[in-house]
Formats: sequence, structure tokens, C-alpha cells
Amino acid sequence: MGLFFRNRTGESVWVAYAYSSPGCPDGGDWAKKGWWRLTPGATAKVRSGFVGGSKFFFYAHGEGGSPEWSGPFVTNLPQQAFDWCWNTAGSSGTNRGLQKLIVPTTSLDHTVVFS
Repeated sequence: MGLFFRNRTGESVWVAYAYSSPGCPDGGDWAKKGWWRLTPGATAKVRSGFVGGSKFFFYAHGEGGSPEWSGPFVTNLPQQAFDWCWNTAGSSGTNRGLQKLIVPTTSLDHTVVFS
């Protein structure tokens, strides 16, 4: 069980995601974590446990910055590995738009596939 990201492209993909974290120290209720480097064909488990009915957000880009999987939910993502509250920002970070993902309530686990 869990949330997975799978790379079916011909190049490495970098992934960050956001998850519910009520009472995060920045005053918000969301946290964000990254980066996972997925080589072609690789799968990463980013969250353990039952994820059915949960809401997540994610952003990903290819090794050279393209292709890009993004959305309208903007937050600051640093270049280095991180595990921050949603509103936390760094001077070396870039504002990126994340896609919303709502996992079906009947799913024990869920895999987002990049292709």
C-alpha cells in the first residue's frame, strides 16, 4: 500500500510531492517533500499505508527540465532534497506549480506514471 511514482520515459525524472500535514509549523496544513530521481523504468514509493481517498499534489520534470508535469498550485521548491511545510521557501528555490491528485477511495495504493 502507498503512493508511487513510475518513470516510463527515456530519461531520468525528478519528483516532488505534497501531502496533508495538519498543524505544520508554518501555520499551514500541508507539507512538501522531494526530490526522488527516477531513472527510466524505475518506481519510487513516496508514501506508505492506505492512500485511498487522499489528496496529494506533485511536480516532476525531466533531467534537463523538460518534459514537465505541473499544475496551478504554486509553492517554492528548492534544488536540494527537502521536507518542508508548504509555505516554507528558500533563497535557492523556484516557485513551481503542482498538480492535484485525488486518489479514488477504493484504491489501496496508487501509482502516478510519467510517460
